[in-house]
Amino acid sequence: MLPISEDGRSADIRVRLLQLSGGDGTDGLWMAGILEKKAVIEDGTWKLCAMDLDYTWTADYKGGWAKGPMSLKLSAGNIMETFPPDRPMRGPSEAPFPKIADMPFHYINPVSGRGPGLLLE
Repeated sequence: MLPISEDGRSADIRVRLLQLSGGDGTDGLWMAGILEKKAVIEDGTWKLCAMDLDYTWTADYKGGWAKGPMSLKLSAGNIMETFPPDRPMRGPSEAPFPKIADMPFHYINPVSGRGPGLLLE
């Protein structure tokens, strides 16, 4: 979904992510999530100005689902501590699978008119 603002100077982006990750000499892992971004025009160029990434599941590359979900903090070598975000994370920082978690949205449901549990602005 890519709704562009009425003045044509910004756009909200919502896409699905499927990612294969891993470090040199380590086992990889699969990760999936929802990526929300905001882009604005600055000096005639589109630039990303905000991003939220909410992982929905992770799985070990070799063991798959058999070994269960993995923690991003453990699998990525404490990436949140090594590379802290520029601002507080708004959604879940760990994949909730197998639990179900409300995912943030930057818009209300266009059919029902209901808002999400966390509305990104």
